Amino acid sequence: MATHELGHAQQLTHLIRPGAIMHYGIAAGANLRILSPASDVAGGRLVLRTRSFRNRGCGGPAMLPAPLTALATTVAGGVPAFTLSTRAECFLTGFVLERSAGLDTTAASGGWQAVATAGAGLASGQYTLADPRPAAGLHYYRLSLRRPDGTTDYAAPLPLLTDGGPEAQAFPNPITGDQLQVVYPAAANGNLTLRFYDELGRYHRGQLVAVQTGLNVLTLNVAGMRPGFYILRLTDDQGSRSIRIVKR
Repeated sequence: MATHELGHAQQLTHLIRPGAIMHYGIAAGANLRILSPASDVAGGRLVLRTRSFRNRGCGGPAMLPAPLTALATTVAGGVPAFTLSTRAECFLTGFVLERSAGLDTTAASGGWQAVATAGAGLASGQYTLADPRPAAGLHYYRLSLRRPDGTTDYAAPLPLLTDGGPEAQAFPNPITGDQLQVVYPAAANGNLTLRFYDELGRYHRGQLVAVQTGLNVLTLNVAGMRPGFYILRLTDDQGSRSIRIVKR
């Protein structure tokens, strides 16, 4: 029963499959100690791949697929690179670094393209994968882990800005639609307050969002804002900064 209840803790539901750990009716005195590859193992992997390895917008950063223990990004000389660490490698054949041609990383139109590969098995467990031909501007990167059975696990996509400094940026600017995206580098986990002021200094609208250490891409709804000049003020625990915005 303990293993069955742990399955519920991992968001697995009941099955009608006698002999499976997650069978809805376990008889008294039953002794089930083997996970079913077709149900228990497959269900656990499905939950990991569709929920645990993704940023859901709450609950902190996404989990890293095993055997990853650390994953970091850097941009040096305009070249994006991923540094990663592993521990007790098993059920792993290699890594692939992919870049998205679009910002919608959940859709097929995201256009993921492989830019670098590395084989598994280094004794040090330390790897670096770089994009040899980076595209200018904001793009998303993700690390994929290739498994011996032909399946792939993906770490959560991470945004990288290959040009420009560590300052907040907003685009498109001028605004032509109902959405504004803000690229915000956070020094630490915390909250960010965004406020819009018009050219006369009058407060127009604002919101509070949670940010994580590193580069954050925030999508703001600017529907209903009249054409004109605005100041977007961003305030966190480290201070405030402003971005000039034009709405057409």
